[in-house]
Amino acid sequence: MTVLLVLFTLILFLAADHFIEKARLARKARVAETDQDAILQVPTGFELAVNHTWVSRKRDGSAVVGLDQFLSRLVGTVEKIILPGAGAKVPVVGITLRDGNRQINLALPVQGRVIEVNHAVLKNPGLAATDPYGRGWLVRVEPRLKDGATVKFVDTSRASEWLKEQVMIAKEYLVARMPEPALMQDGGLPVKGLLKSFDAPVWQEFQKSFMPNS
Repeated sequence: MTVLLVLFTLILFLAADHFIEKARLARKARVAETDQDAILQVPTGFELAVNHTWVSRKRDGSAVVGLDQFLSRLVGTVEKIILPGAGAKVPVVGITLRDGNRQINLALPVQGRVIEVNHAVLKNPGLAATDPYGRGWLVRVEPRLKDGATVKFVDTSRASEWLKEQVMIAKEYLVARMPEPALMQDGGLPVKGLLKSFDAPVWQEFQKSFMPNS
């Protein structure tokens, strides 16, 4: 009788552990799916540039610029974001993401004059990683009417498809340069801040490959 009781208790524990693990994996899958949707979807009213910056044009004619979720996820929270000051002319100046001795330089996607800087993101660079299309915006520019864009823009109708392609290319690119491919998690998406696993030369190569005109 005692043996049967012990076996029954063991079976209950194993069954409970199975269902707990199944629920945990299901939650992880839902998080991964949500994460992927966030990366591949560009909010309405945002234009995506091929160097992974975005532009949101306002009624007053100004253009707000920030980083897309693809880049903000790969870079993660950097130590410092360097932005042009108000009054600076574009394309003379750009954006710098700096983490230790590593950095990525980005061209602002519209020509004109910087009229506002997001000081909140200067104090807290993590905003650009956690809320890239919202509180993590970088600068507001007064565009020049006669000048074109400094960086090519992605066709809005295929922005999600283009981002999906970029994710796949980036995964292959970075896996080939890392000793531990297991760093790819969350349903096959690059883990947040994955670029921090690499040294400055890889950051430079990554910029040349994924941030044209920057």
